[in-house]
Amino acid sequence: MILTNVFYYLITLVSVMTLVSVMFAGHLGELELAGATLANSCATVTGFAFMATLICYCSYVMNI
Repeated sequence: MILTNVFYYLITLVSVMTLVSVMFAGHLGELELAGATLANSCATVTGFAFMATLICYCSYVMNI
């Protein structure tokens, strides 16, 4: 359970860093903001969602 909470906070930290990087890209221009948002969306769908699912699955298996 403790390991799951650590991974949850790491995912939250990554989300905050993503938000800050998109905010900085917004100061560069519209095209840069669109590119950063598209890249972050792809990374979130493929990487972070898979990692969160894997963490939940591992937590379920360890509790059995």
